[in-house]
Amino acid sequence: MKPAESEGELRKKLGRAPEQLTPREAFKVICDFYANERAEGAKLDDDGDMLLYQWGVYSFSKPESFRLGITRQFKVHGENEAYQLHLTYHFKPTDALRTIGASNEWCPSPTDLPDFQRFIDSSPAFKAVADTKPDRVELHFEQK
Repeated sequence: MKPAESEGELRKKLGRAPEQLTPREAFKVICDFYANERAEGAKLDDDGDMLLYQWGVYSFSKPESFRLGITRQFKVHGENEAYQLHLTYHFKPTDALRTIGASNEWCPSPTDLPDFQRFIDSSPAFKAVADTKPDRVELHFEQK
C-alpha cells in the first residue's frame, strides 16, 4: 500500500463510518491495520512507519474538546515530508477529563505493538472514553 492509499484502506477495514464506532473498536482496527499492512517505501528500521497515541483537552480549533487520537505516520525513503493518517475522537471537556492532562506515546514498530496496546488500554484517557459516543470524529490523511 502507498501511504496516500492508507485512508481508503483503513475506511474499508473499519467497515462502518468512524462515527459509528467507539474509540475502543476503531483503535483495535487501526492497530491491526498497522500490524498487518506495510507502506511502500517506509522503512521500519528508520522510523518510517509508526503509531502515535495522543490525548488531552485542546482548543486548536473551536470548540475546545477532549481529544483521543491515534495517528499512523509514514516517512517514505527519499522524501523529505512525512505523511500522517489521523483518527481523532472529540468529546466535550469535563472537569474529570481535564484532570487527565495531555500527552502522547509512540509505537516505533509492529514488534512494539503489544506493549503499545497495553499502554493505551490502561491509560486513564482511554479508560475514560473508550466506550463513549463522541461528539465528533475526524479521519483524514495529510502530508506534513
